[in-house]
Amino acid sequence: MVLITLRPLKTLIGIARELIKNELSKLNKYELTTYRALAILGRARWIEIKRLTEALIGHPIDDETFTVNLRALVNMYMVKEPERGVYEPVNKYMAKIIRDYGI
Repeated sequence: MVLITLRPLKTLIGIARELIKNELSKLNKYELTTYRALAILGRARWIEIKRLTEALIGHPIDDETFTVNLRALVNMYMVKEPERGVYEPVNKYMAKIIRDYGI
């Protein structure tokens, strides 16, 4: 009986992953990497997100480029700024899928 309930769950997770991939495909390289960094961190300060983004992308990013791309994610309602300089993903489920499945 457990196997019967796991199959629909796996199917649902597969569908969610595809929808998230489709949504993320609209982002540029820096926006995508910044969102991945924030998905990993959960809630973090600007500098923490920037440092992880640079580590994920493999090279330094100037402050202006990083800020423009982080602000673009805020404007797309993918990221919110609950406190000045502190950011978190709006959709916790989407962030979890990215964290858990490495999309």
